[in-house]
Amino acid sequence: MFESASPDDGTLEDNKVVSLMKKMNTTITTSLISQKLKELEIKRVDGKRGRLSSEEFISLFKEISTRPEIYFLLVRYSSNADFMSTEDLLLFLEAEQGMHRVSKDNCLEIIERFEPTKEGRQKSQLGIDGFTAYLLSEKCDLFDPEHLTVCQDMTHPLSHYFIASSHNTYLLEDQLKGPSSVEGYIRALKKGCRCLDLDCWDGANDEPVIYHGHTLTSKISFKAVIEAINEYAFIASK
Repeated sequence: MFESASPDDGTLEDNKVVSLMKKMNTTITTSLISQKLKELEIKRVDGKRGRLSSEEFISLFKEISTRPEIYFLLVRYSSNADFMSTEDLLLFLEAEQGMHRVSKDNCLEIIERFEPTKEGRQKSQLGIDGFTAYLLSEKCDLFDPEHLTVCQDMTHPLSHYFIASSHNTYLLEDQLKGPSSVEGYIRALKKGCRCLDLDCWDGANDEPVIYHGHTLTSKISFKAVIEAINEYAFIASK
């Protein structure tokens, strides 16, 4: 992906670095990437300010994407600090996850599904990226998949139920200066959210806007939001 995004000199501008990293990992915030880029700029001595080579990009992406608590967990159970073998993974599943009757074949299935590198799959090794993907997958989800469909009595008054609600639905990142987006409403509705937050303010040309008032968050059109709600409100739930 880096090669296709970079020009002939093999480097990438900072703004394109931010865009590419967010495309590769949607959980990374713009502010975190910008902060790490500034830290890198301070340390640089080659004079190529505002641009990253492929090696620098890979190193920075690994630093930002690797969750320390997951890395420490991998190190704790692995016989090699860089990856888990099938024996390491089996021990983790039994000791940490409380799973019973786990076989080596079960571990191989996990590695084959979640390990992103061909070399890792061939050697039956689960690296930090594969281990992270596994822990964040539905296989490790606390949510009971049976509850994806209505399985309880829905004839009681509305106040008798817990309702999936969303606070500051329009915000994609922080609550002070992050971007507001219609995408926030679409995501929430697709997840089955039934209560949305619309902070409405007067906008230009008598058109209302939505944003986190008295902050630096960006503003979005009220009209665009209700059009999105109209389109997505009842896809996940009737």
